[in-house]
Amino acid sequence: MRIHHFFIAAALVATTASADARPHRVVIGDFYGQAKLAHAGRAIAVTSVSDHCDIVSAKQWSAAMSAAKGHGAERWSSAATDTGVDAVIEGWISADGVRTPTMTIEVRDASTGRQIDTVTVRIGNDGNLDERSTHKLATELVELVEWAGSHEMIAPAFLN
Repeated sequence: MRIHHFFIAAALVATTASADARPHRVVIGDFYGQAKLAHAGRAIAVTSVSDHCDIVSAKQWSAAMSAAKGHGAERWSSAATDTGVDAVIEGWISADGVRTPTMTIEVRDASTGRQIDTVTVRIGNDGNLDERSTHKLATELVELVEWAGSHEMIAPAFLN
């Protein structure tokens, strides 16, 4: 019973904090694959998170990473602190020899560089998503970005 109350309290803290907190800041980096589909995939990712997050330019992030001292997580942490970025999103399109290409988007915690998760959806040969895939992508990306921006507050110790 106490565990149940802990999770309710954690959810309330997260909800309260996110209502008052700044919008999450996200970098959307390069997408790889066939140029036309990669460009369309990146545009879809921008559209999916732009209503919920502030988009930081990839050039600003790249400059912060170049200026950061150290290696690995230390470097990522420094760049994240300098830019206020919570998550970094990149992706790729797999279209070789398949009828329907897939788009895989990777979300990384900007403070550590660790991959949080990936989201994969089918993308049309014209670079568009159907309504179901659009909703799935937007929902999952926003959830992952929100987790990246607030995980230190509510995540179990083994995730930190």
